[in-house]
Amino acid sequence: MTSISNNYADYFGSWALIAGASEGLGEAFAREIAKKGINIILVARRKELLEKLCSEISQKYQVKTKAIQLDLASADVLIKIKTETDNLEIGLLVYNAASCPIGLFFHFDLQQQYKVIDINVKGPMIFTHHFGQLMRNRGKGGIILLSSLAGLQGYPYNTHYSATRGYTMNLAEALWYEMRKYGVHVMACVAGATNTPNYVFSKQKSRSHKSKTNGSI
Repeated sequence: MTSISNNYADYFGSWALIAGASEGLGEAFAREIAKKGINIILVARRKELLEKLCSEISQKYQVKTKAIQLDLASADVLIKIKTETDNLEIGLLVYNAASCPIGLFFHFDLQQQYKVIDINVKGPMIFTHHFGQLMRNRGKGGIILLSSLAGLQGYPYNTHYSATRGYTMNLAEALWYEMRKYGVHVMACVAGATNTPNYVFSKQKSRSHKSKTNGSI
């Protein structure tokens, strides 16, 4: 985004919202955006981590921060997020949250699979639909949807996750074209293996699972 402007707050707006922001890539995005002078809203489930990160960012980068404790799989996620943000101009949206169950597809019941859809598919769609309309009406803004290299092909033992990452890429690519005439930039961040806490945990879990199922399928 450095080619756009040196004054990011003027270009995008005064606030950025990062969903899935308590650690890892979400935290990294929050810190980098705060460096540009944009106020930060962090959304995640773990209240302590959110409040700690908000405090660190506000002190280090001299920007305003706001923590929103929210389960992104909840049915009323849009109502809650609108209540917390309707009085703020969200000019930059980063949707980083994802659910990644590791194991054979049929080892997870439908309720667990629905949760993957709620967080990985409905979440970015809801946030993009709501905040994207506001950005379009203002004639400026930016949306970054986190995807994965796993979305480029079927990924055994991460079957449903890889399928949803393909959705995210296609959503972002299509919206890039639709929204550019309104001054809104949309992109997918297709991340590879990144040494985040969730990735380290998932690799440990994956190795454990494969050792148990080796030769059984």
